[in-house]
Amino acid sequence: MKFLLSSLYVLLLCFPGSFLFAGDPDLEKGIQLYKEKKNYDALGYLEKSLKKEKTGIAFYYRGNVKMNLQDYEEAVSSYTEAYRLDYKRTDSLFNIACAYSLSGQSHFAAKALLLNFLRGDKNLTRISKDPDLANFRKTKDYPLLISVMEKPEGVPLRDRKEISDFLKQNDNRFIFYEYDTPSPGGIRFESGGLLHRSEGGGYAGIFYGGEWKLSENGLESNLKILSEKKTYIKFLKKAPSII
Repeated sequence: MKFLLSSLYVLLLCFPGSFLFAGDPDLEKGIQLYKEKKNYDALGYLEKSLKKEKTGIAFYYRGNVKMNLQDYEEAVSSYTEAYRLDYKRTDSLFNIACAYSLSGQSHFAAKALLLNFLRGDKNLTRISKDPDLANFRKTKDYPLLISVMEKPEGVPLRDRKEISDFLKQNDNRFIFYEYDTPSPGGIRFESGGLLHRSEGGGYAGIFYGGEWKLSENGLESNLKILSEKKTYIKFLKKAPSII
């Protein structure tokens, strides 16, 4: 047994790439060409690999190639598939944010970063320094998102006037967590625009920048933008006694 394990270890040291991709030479070649910055050639091999089997790693590197080719819509699509296939989920979400930032869609970049934060990625330094997020950092969504990440416990607002003033100060940008079990509880806007209803039963959804998400799955896939004003008014009518 020791001999077999030692032999396997030597094999991995000597032929790490060939061993890992032995089942798919097209995937191996595509990744190699991507690293050599031969993006169009790499894309061809990765597409061949995906025709045989849809794998997270092939989608991930296809996303990298599409980023290099500035095809940001396809990059987002590829990273989304990699995320769904559970391949480098943190990096896939972060790269989705970068693609949205580079394409001038900062609102969607904020959502991807927020989901990554909810999934456990606390690396704020990467958000503040990555060059692909430069456009996003120039928007008002950036300081709002960072303030929520730095202090998620929040600050309560006591009445409608404070809520109204808060929305004016933040251009109607805020984040809303709701919980599964309806309860009389309390509602508060938290630091950086986090609106929180206490005494609930579990995570159910999120409202960010005018968009209501029914669940984490909705946050991942549904990117329809709802009217901030209409959505907010609807919410007030649903729960006037709490506020």
